[in-house]
Amino acid sequence: MRLVAGDTQFATVANAVRVPPLLEVQNAGGKPLSGITVTFEVIEGAGWTERAQAVTDASGRVTTAWYLGPVPGSNHQLRAVTTTGTSSGTFRASALPLKPDSTYFGRNDYIEFRAGSLPLVVSAPHGGTLAPAALPDRTGGETVLDANTIELARAVGDAVQLLTGKRPHLVLCRLARTKLDANREINEAAQGSAAAELAWREWHGFLEAASAAVDTGLYLDLHGHGHAVPRVELGYLLAGSDLALSDAQLNTAAIANRSSIRAVAGRSSSGLVGLLRGPSSLGALLESRGFPAVPSPSQPAPGNDPYFTGGYDTDRHGSRHGGQVDAIQLEIHRVGARDTEANWRAFGAALAGALQDYFPAHYGRELR
Repeated sequence: MRLVAGDTQFATVANAVRVPPLLEVQNAGGKPLSGITVTFEVIEGAGWTERAQAVTDASGRVTTAWYLGPVPGSNHQLRAVTTTGTSSGTFRASALPLKPDSTYFGRNDYIEFRAGSLPLVVSAPHGGTLAPAALPDRTGGETVLDANTIELARAVGDAVQLLTGKRPHLVLCRLARTKLDANREINEAAQGSAAAELAWREWHGFLEAASAAVDTGLYLDLHGHGHAVPRVELGYLLAGSDLALSDAQLNTAAIANRSSIRAVAGRSSSGLVGLLRGPSSLGALLESRGFPAVPSPSQPAPGNDPYFTGGYDTDRHGSRHGGQVDAIQLEIHRVGARDTEANWRAFGAALAGALQDYFPAHYGRELR
């Protein structure tokens, strides 16, 4: 196996190296071999490839796109091995840090990532409208658009910058949900489409890069709901039955450890109850700015009404399974919050103001 191109490169975290790794498989006499299956395996750096296997062409060559992992300054290695195991080669690369206020795009601009400089990540997985014919329609699962959530996420970023002078990290899925549901595991999300699977990996790769840059902070995943009660539903991966418990029953390590805010719950003097429905909870801070929310002091639990508890994004990228980046899913009602530009900008301003109070109360630092 001969490495033809793509060895010893640099690329920004979660982005593809500029020159795709290219190799050639030869026989003992140096003649290129076609039809040989090659497996690509990331062995250092936690990146990923566009495809796990490929077959050499008539010139004995094969290539794949190689995306680096989320940690800047880290070394990466990609090993290519023939299925017989008789030949292998290893490509090397180094990961560069994100540049604040720079925008990165995935393949075909399906996923957009604007790097920030605050300990705050904001995403919108279901607000995209791109529906390229090259991607098959998903035939199962939810396909409904969360209208104007991309616009709302941008408004949140603008409002935070107005208050702090800096921007949060912003990750947006521009694909329609009929093509990709980024807030699901890969099989349900992409349903076998290789192009959709690549976009899914880019989505989560950008979120991981943002979280690595944040180190300790908060991730907000923005959605839209159509429930009858017009309020913001704050999802912490806790069921409505959990929220209906008394303060004493709810304020336990066992329940906090099941939540997407496990890290801050273990540090905050407010405890889990204070984080969920205390006077400095996100629900309380939103309600004080004119946007009803559950859980909050006035609405500690959803009762018998529908309520979204959180999803794949908050489970994967929150602190439930470790780390210091907490996550909250915001399901936002339409009328009065995201139905017009004036309203989504008003909600963005309210959320930015709430976060400006939330961080000192629970993270011991200003949002700046």
